Amino acid sequence: MNKLLKTPLAAVILAAFSLSFSAFANDIEPGKEYYTAIKAPVPIVLDGDLSEWRGAMLLADPRFSIPKGSGDDGELVFFEEYAGGKWTGPDDQTSAVQVVYDDDNVYFGFTVTDDYHENAANSAWNGDSVQLMIANDARDTQIALYNYALGGIENETGDVIVMHEAGPATGADATPTEAVIVRNAETKRTYYEIKLPKETLGLDELKGGVRFGLGMAINDGDEDTPGQKGWGGLGAHSIVFGKSPTETALVTLATSNDIEPGKEYYFANEAPGEINLDGELSDWRGIPVLADPRFTIPKGSARDGELKLFEEYAGGKWTGADDQTSAVQIAYDSDNVYFGFVVTDDYHENAANSAWNGDSIQLMIASANQDQQIALYNYALGGVEGETGDVIVMHEAGPATGADAEPTEAVIKRDEATKRTTYEIKLPKSTLGLESLELGTQFGLGMAINDGDEDTPGQKGWGGLGAHSIVFGKSPSETALVTLGIGGGNADLMFLSAVNVSIDSFTFRATDKGDSVVDPASAKLYINGNEVALTAGDKVLDATDFGFVGDKFEPNTEINYVIEISDSNGTLITDSGTIYSPSFGLLKAPMLATSVDTNKRGFVFRVWQNELTDHGNQTSAVKDILAAAPQDIDGSTLENDAYLDEAGPASGSGKLVGHLAEYEIPTVINLNGQVIDGMENGNFLPDDQMPGIPGNWGSYDGIAGEIITFIDFPEGMLTMGVNSDDGFELSIGHINDPRAMVAGSFNGGRGAADTTFEMDVRTAGIYPVRIVYFSQGGGANIELFTVNEAGEKVLVNANGGLMAYRSGEVPDYVEPEVPAALIAEGSASEPTVVDFGALEGDASYVFYFTAIKDGASTAIAGDNAFAIKLDQWNQQGLFGTTQFGVADNLFSAVDGQSVGSVFDVPVHVVIVSDSAAGESSLYINGVLSGTWAGSVPLSGQVKVMGARLEQATDHMGAGSNMHAWATYSGKLSASEVQSLYASRPEVSSDGAISSVALTDGNVVIEFTGTLKSATSV
Repeated sequence: MNKLLKTPLAAVILAAFSLSFSAFANDIEPGKEYYTAIKAPVPIVLDGDLSEWRGAMLLADPRFSIPKGSGDDGELVFFEEYAGGKWTGPDDQTSAVQVVYDDDNVYFGFTVTDDYHENAANSAWNGDSVQLMIANDARDTQIALYNYALGGIENETGDVIVMHEAGPATGADATPTEAVIVRNAETKRTYYEIKLPKETLGLDELKGGVRFGLGMAINDGDEDTPGQKGWGGLGAHSIVFGKSPTETALVTLATSNDIEPGKEYYFANEAPGEINLDGELSDWRGIPVLADPRFTIPKGSARDGELKLFEEYAGGKWTGADDQTSAVQIAYDSDNVYFGFVVTDDYHENAANSAWNGDSIQLMIASANQDQQIALYNYALGGVEGETGDVIVMHEAGPATGADAEPTEAVIKRDEATKRTTYEIKLPKSTLGLESLELGTQFGLGMAINDGDEDTPGQKGWGGLGAHSIVFGKSPSETALVTLGIGGGNADLMFLSAVNVSIDSFTFRATDKGDSVVDPASAKLYINGNEVALTAGDKVLDATDFGFVGDKFEPNTEINYVIEISDSNGTLITDSGTIYSPSFGLLKAPMLATSVDTNKRGFVFRVWQNELTDHGNQTSAVKDILAAAPQDIDGSTLENDAYLDEAGPASGSGKLVGHLAEYEIPTVINLNGQVIDGMENGNFLPDDQMPGIPGNWGSYDGIAGEIITFIDFPEGMLTMGVNSDDGFELSIGHINDPRAMVAGSFNGGRGAADTTFEMDVRTAGIYPVRIVYFSQGGGANIELFTVNEAGEKVLVNANGGLMAYRSGEVPDYVEPEVPAALIAEGSASEPTVVDFGALEGDASYVFYFTAIKDGASTAIAGDNAFAIKLDQWNQQGLFGTTQFGVADNLFSAVDGQSVGSVFDVPVHVVIVSDSAAGESSLYINGVLSGTWAGSVPLSGQVKVMGARLEQATDHMGAGSNMHAWATYSGKLSASEVQSLYASRPEVSSDGAISSVALTDGNVVIEFTGTLKSATSV
């Protein structure tokens, strides 16, 4: 099979496909009238909680010129006062806006900070509200006007108001827009979550490259000046003082691809001055830094793949941030686009003096719609560490390839002391297929930053923004969208990069920039809402590495992180996101084989071969073939052409089991379909002939197979590997279930190459293993091995290797526990409505309080429908729950424990709600004390220290205090509850008399607290 990564393409000039949107002379602050909306990383739920909007571009308080129509000659303001209104600063009204889309809808998320909610008129516009204008992509025609508001005033809010003033949603049978608006009176924030189906925007489809005009007036009124008394927002002048679609901003939908959500777009700043190509980036002040964007593997996996900083290839290994990381800047002037790369690399390798086969940078330029390739340009510094050569520029395809064409230019410098290579590249506008460079010009950009090492020379892996646009075939849809505009934030601040997670650690790098110097002592890291202990390494040049090492993560576990770090000037930099722990084999007792015949060593090998089979080297298609014989184009069932009498290392000829040819191999998996042709592949020679291959007609095409075995694993960590041509997937444990754990895989086509992966064996024993194997065409081989402590590869079931057996029983699948994650937390000194966050399914509720009794029933927390009771009605003195108007329930004590109410002293209470089992567990002071046959539905707005949001129901008495509360998605374990109890905040208390009794003629007084000396009691 041809596995070449590079195929020279004919030069194609596609200037018509790169778009330049002339900057409108409108009132939006120059450069801010462009917004890129990403495809939503997860489904958007309209609930007023924007926690699932991670990665979406945040547009905070765009300025605009007043008066309307003044453009560049006006005064830039955040807020325009109207009809006697006054804006007193950020607490009076500021906003943050995000826009995302899916296949059917565009979503708008607004967070409006406002010191007083005012909409006494219950109006869609005359008071606190959001008005939207949708315009066409030329921004010269109005499409729609939609208005949204929350009626009422502070502490007396009313209904959500949706008004379709004009546009496709106005018809009686039209598809409507939807909105949820939530006011948090405690934080003084109002959350708008709005859904516009594509029909309501006048669009037929939503995909990358779709554009529309967007204007918003975020109106504000105040207690003393009710009504519409001013506004802010992006393109507010499209709506106020008459409708003007030319005053909208331009929204572009970014193509969803393998790039990490939120990183698939870049705003390039205008160069701060003349850029000199000298390999020094000191003249790039003010240009935003894009550091180490991640991408999913394998190619084409998009949101379903594994996020990586670096993709290893053909035996290459990435050992961490010093092996290869990069920081990229993009700037422009009227004639050129400039690229500045700083690549940290511990060894410079380009012995081939190649534009791509070694340390190098490859660029793809694509159309603004990211659907047409414009150019391929490659840049490298020849030679190796200590003996670097010439700068290499290769115009592989595009406008610069012609004999008389304007060329691109590059200067590349290697600093062996700092281990950094600086690339400074200039692309004249003509080489991008563009006639002009101005605000709003867009093009697609992909980059493969290739790496080789001393021991593994050549192109042995890559990082970079949109690397999959270049490797494994050219794919313009895998580029990022670049807009010439104004990048966000202060670009001359230190920056974070190389955010990475291993089995048991989380690491990142902070790099100084100019006068912004990292303060290591200020660094904080939060993982799933909990602060963890960070260790700072020694600064190397301008970079400081930070790390956290703790208990091992579960494989493929979602990790929500927040990094906070300040520079020497006290400026705080934050970064947050979602990262997943590595894919590795986690072997636990429930995955052990039920039984194994240890008298039968080896493997069962099943194979299908038919040259008409086209699975495209995709695991999912191969699994379909293994499950049922595929059909020909005429609908007939294809025959398995595997040659049954070709046994290879099997104990005998094969037999058909269903539609697959089955063989028993008592030795090792070191199989090669072309041994009979004199070819050898992989690490272990000589190879064994692959059973059944070549097929009856001498073909190696269309191979789909599986290997079943039971391997005896020792406890601890080990490295396992598969060498394959083409791909494979190794699952372990419950291998008969599609949810079985996948320990390692390669999905796609390649020549014989290794994929290694870690195995964390928590319980020693024999585990079922299934390997799905495939080769579409050309060579075909597979090896299964481990790597010992000396770094030597040893075949499984060989002498010195792990023992494998070919006969056993597979355990039934057991659903794994999902770790609980902190959702919200707080405290209160009186009954208060708070936001518990979005809780669905299993949940845990943590309370630490001192309650004073004041009535026949006392609630810990509740909403209008449900409450958790400290004392159930009517003074029963027991913990319980209430479904208002339905039932009062009591917790039942477990053996030896009490579920009695606890008043007057601090008490730590945890409710763990198991939705599947329909049961809730009560922990008091870290001890499991009782259960109730029901689940707790509290989510979103909930009152603590009482129940019912508006009414004073079952409140704790005066002097009570909710020292701390928290909510978690998922079920806290008993050990986690105990840990939370042990780390509860200190509470000062003078104590209280909890009981008085007459015993044997003596008065016994029980006092809880700190007893201080006194002259009398």
